[in-house]
Formats: sequence, structure tokens, C-alpha cells
Amino acid sequence: MYVIKKKCFYFGHLYKKDTTLLNDGHNVLKFETLDKAIKHLESMGVDDKITPQKYTMSGIYVTQWGEYDRPQYIIRKVKK
Repeated sequence: MYVIKKKCFYFGHLYKKDTTLLNDGHNVLKFETLDKAIKHLESMGVDDKITPQKYTMSGIYVTQWGEYDRPQYIIRKVKK
């Protein structure tokens, strides 16, 4: 099983905790294979591979208030 963590980059006093992607706002979104997790990221427009399991968005990204860089999405293997 795999999950996707979203790592945000905010200025120090505006720290937001990293989050795990949810499927309906309450339950953690889990994937059977790494390939399915990667395909889900691609469907969200996250298509720039940093490392084998770390991705971000390519192209122009407009930061939100207090944010200084685009988020990274990290695929993690978890126990069932």
C-alpha cells in the first residue's frame, strides 16, 4: 500500500503541517501499487519528477499567502 504526502513550504511563522492526501476529506487515499499512485499525481497535474518517489508541478505556479515555493508530493509505502 502507498500513500501520498503533501509537503508545503511556508515562511516560519506561518508553518502548516504536512498532510496526507484524503479521498473524501476524511479517509486517507491509499494505492495498491506505486504505479497507481504516480498515475493519480499525473491526473492532478503533478508531473515533474524530483526523485523516484518525490514529485512537484511543472510550469508556472502562483504561491498562496505566506507560501514561498510550490508543494512537493512524496509517495510513501505503508503497511496494510
